[in-house]
Amino acid sequence: MKALAIASLFGATLASSAVAQNLTELDKQLNIMSGVIDTALKQDTRKDGVRYRSIEATYLAKQGVIFTINTGGRSMMFDFDFGDLMSVLPTAPEAPESHTVTVVTDGMHIETDGDYEFVFEQDWEDTADRVVRQVERIVRKTDEKLREFRSDRREIEWELRELERRNRDLEFELRGADAERKRQIESEMKEIKSTIDGLQTREKELQDYAKELAEEKKAELEKQREMQQQAYKTFLANFEGSVGDTLCSFGAGLRELPDDEHISFILKNFGKGDDGKAQDRVYIFSKKSVKSCVTERIKPSELLSKAEVYAF
Repeated sequence: MKALAIASLFGATLASSAVAQNLTELDKQLNIMSGVIDTALKQDTRKDGVRYRSIEATYLAKQGVIFTINTGGRSMMFDFDFGDLMSVLPTAPEAPESHTVTVVTDGMHIETDGDYEFVFEQDWEDTADRVVRQVERIVRKTDEKLREFRSDRREIEWELRELERRNRDLEFELRGADAERKRQIESEMKEIKSTIDGLQTREKELQDYAKELAEEKKAELEKQREMQQQAYKTFLANFEGSVGDTLCSFGAGLRELPDDEHISFILKNFGKGDDGKAQDRVYIFSKKSVKSCVTERIKPSELLSKAEVYAF
């Protein structure tokens, strides 16, 4: 019994040493593969798009290897909300109480009244900074025009109130005026009506102009949002292409990874859920599928189609 126990202990020690040796070798293979992926992603990064920053690798026993990809800090798509933008349009005869135009985006809040406040919660560094600068330019471009509109509109409304008050006074005076004075009053009231008609026409023109400004700003911001979405799609296409080509060309280098385990990639904070919170984009490839691509039984595009892809 004692001999059996010693033999069992000796066997366990050998198994433990083998596992340690395999993990050490796998670690070396992961470092090599990380370098290959790093080079591929750097080559595919475009200056005007989302930038790849770094890669980290680890191994989970009985599950597989995981490569974590970081793209410019905490990345997140901008999603412009134009709901508040149209609030600049006058809807009542009174001058607006608030002179603030608000544009709210995911990770960005802009308020304008000559001054600007930018609060960033997520960004794609260079790409996001460029979009933010464009948004700031758009806001500043129309802010002065909107202030002029509000100033002109308040002046018109003040003049209308004064003319209406004068007209009421003339109507009251008309009741007891003699014939000569009545003619004078009626002549002045005609002039007042003509002036009021002109001011109301001018007010309508200002309202149309304000609507035009808001539509222009909305179109410009939509253009920036589309640019951001295109940057997202471009990076994703380049990333998937690089991963597929790299696994099919160099996947055999992960020799110590068991065939029943997986090779996974995590794009950190590369999307958002319905609740607006950041999500990772995950790709899971089976080692068997990778070996099939290495031996050219399937193409890189087929390998990608076989991957499990989801956001979490």
